[in-house]
Amino acid sequence: MGALLGIGCDIVLIDRIVNMARRNPDIFLNRILGEQERTWLGTQPDWRSCARHVAAKEALFKALGTGLTDTMRWTDVQVVYTDCQSKLQISGATCQRMTAMGGKKTLLSMTSDGHSAMATVLLMGAQEN
Repeated sequence: MGALLGIGCDIVLIDRIVNMARRNPDIFLNRILGEQERTWLGTQPDWRSCARHVAAKEALFKALGTGLTDTMRWTDVQVVYTDCQSKLQISGATCQRMTAMGGKKTLLSMTSDGHSAMATVLLMGAQEN
């Protein structure tokens, strides 16, 4: 396992996501979610899943030590599902920041219960000798 470079954790109220999306769900989803995420969620978004994705993105921005900056975009980070596991796919300025820090991979854990969704991201560097 590589060196731990950063850790981020975020919790999101699901109702907050619903309220932000209420006026125009398509604009909200296009601003927050990448193409693969929108495809995965389909035409009738599951707001609980959407809240988990938002929490995962926020957790990554915290693990990078910057929060969401002017150059980073929500859509730079996508939650993708492979081999029954959720992973982060990172691009754009967010990927550049991660690379500049020496980041090689991320580990993601997400959950939701009741009115909240939560995610934790570990930012890992190169293998220690």
